Amino acid sequence: QNAADIFNTVGQIINYNYAVTYTGSASLAGPVTVADTPATTITCPALNTIGNLNNTLDQNEIIICKSTYGITQADLNLGTVTKIATASVGGISSSPVTVVTAMTQNKTLTLTKSANPATYNQLSQVITYTYAIKNSGNVALGPAQFTVADNHISTPIKCGADATTLLPTETLTCTATYAIVQADLNAALVTNSATASGGGAGPSQPATATVNNSNVIQP
Repeated sequence: QNAADIFNTVGQIINYNYAVTYTGSASLAGPVTVADTPATTITCPALNTIGNLNNTLDQNEIIICKSTYGITQADLNLGTVTKIATASVGGISSSPVTVVTAMTQNKTLTLTKSANPATYNQLSQVITYTYAIKNSGNVALGPAQFTVADNHISTPIKCGADATTLLPTETLTCTATYAIVQADLNAALVTNSATASGGGAGPSQPATATVNNSNVIQP
């Protein structure tokens, strides 16, 4: 296989080579076939193209068969592709051979946030923050509880159900509220920062939102 490659994308191709060596003494009539799981289409050259170019597999002759396999999302989620193959020729079958190919998993969340309204001017005014958690990695995350930690909100914010599965490119949205305090009225603005976690990923990069004090002339 192309073992030097990094496997991290759905549809990426793994190339397999199957080296079939005959260690017996009596020649075996072809063709040589290889079966594997997960099943792929395996091609083996004709016996008259290898070794002494006759139509039999002779002692110590080696034939190289080939196949390709496209990586699935299930493979990335699992973290490996396990291939089990068996060769047959002339009524004789080899013992199974197993090859395990590691997938490179990327468990990453991206957080964006917004605030409504965009300004404030009085004590206890409520600001609603909207958080969008995106699975920007290559594997499914969960089932798990996804949360947002916001430095202006005392408790973690739960996003979605407590057993949510977030597939690659999917987004989960939630909201939380914050009431303006005297210190905010004394300041020109409120800027808070948040991160997202869940499903074995996180914390995400910080996401910020700024709400301006409309009582103050902004620079």
